[in-house]
Amino acid sequence: MGTNKTIDIAASHRTALGCSKIAQALGMSRWGSAYALWEQYTERRPWPDLGNYLRVALGEPMEDVLRPFVAERLGGTLTRDRREYRHPDLPLVGHVDYRLSRDACAVVELLGAAADKRPMVDVKTSLGHGARHRFGDDGTDEVDADVLLQMQGYMILTGAEVAFVAALVPGPDLKIYPIRADAELQDLIREGVLGFWERVMT
Repeated sequence: MGTNKTIDIAASHRTALGCSKIAQALGMSRWGSAYALWEQYTERRPWPDLGNYLRVALGEPMEDVLRPFVAERLGGTLTRDRREYRHPDLPLVGHVDYRLSRDACAVVELLGAAADKRPMVDVKTSLGHGARHRFGDDGTDEVDADVLLQMQGYMILTGAEVAFVAALVPGPDLKIYPIRADAELQDLIREGVLGFWERVMT
């Protein structure tokens, strides 16, 4: 399901639902309604121009700065992922920040053994005040619906059993959130994504 990621991510997210928008499509996002997202996909509302947003411009450079700190916390090797993942049956697309070695210390501690597939690591440079509402205690899976459903979407696309969110929060402080695959939640995501996309298409 992966191809070389020499692609405009924003453009690719207009041909399928990006994992970062799953919560909004299901009406569970703090950042916008499902109706507003539907308006964008049906060209009733313009897509936001993210090119001039400082937080977007800082995203990947900040990820590279944090990479050695995240790798140390997880006890494994982080490899930048340059692939685009598209589901063969769902209108779902994802672009992952990093893949973690299957036998990383954090993986073995969580699963009791090495993972079958390399876990994803998503880096959030969440220095805004809103971060206190998005993330709970370090080492827990206490993340908001946007982040949780995004990571479950990545696991649907890759088949991985676990993903990690590395969040830079005000302080600054680096917190790690392990997210295990949840089959029941993933079934709800599949149903919700198909329902949302049917409304887009019709």
